[in-house]
Amino acid sequence: MAEKDTTAAGLALAKDPERGRLAVGSSRYLLIRPETLVPLAGSGDLGVQALLEEGGFRGGRLAGRAGLAQGLKDRAAVERVLAFGALIGWGRFRVEWDGPAVVLEHSPFAEACAPSERPVCHLVRGVLRGIWSEVMGSNVPWEEPACAACGAPACRFVPAKRTGGGGGSLQ
Repeated sequence: MAEKDTTAAGLALAKDPERGRLAVGSSRYLLIRPETLVPLAGSGDLGVQALLEEGGFRGGRLAGRAGLAQGLKDRAAVERVLAFGALIGWGRFRVEWDGPAVVLEHSPFAEACAPSERPVCHLVRGVLRGIWSEVMGSNVPWEEPACAACGAPACRFVPAKRTGGGGGSLQ
């Protein structure tokens, strides 16, 4: 029998131990320890990093759609989606709209992979690209110039420099 709760964001949280399912709203979720992803996130293999980013992109687009489905637009939708990320354990996000840039404190990937010689938050880069693509119409890859796994106080993400068109607004 499914149990229902409500998250701080007002979304229905359904736990169904008989079927082994967890859902927020109509979206299924999987709880997984960040350490499970250390061999992937900490990998220097660019192919592995690209796959993690692509997975994040897919999830970010779905999250962006969910924000828009709540009747939110632009910055409000981005802020709501990132606030929900904090509720599900991705750390605390802060958007600096004048850049734009996104600062992530307590990244579970950075904490699990530290210390590292290279940034490790490939999933987050993809999630940000997906959210911005869906909500702001800007499908630009994101870079991580500072990572807590490398000793920075927090992870920092910025859109990659554009060459040519790309459409949409980053701000």
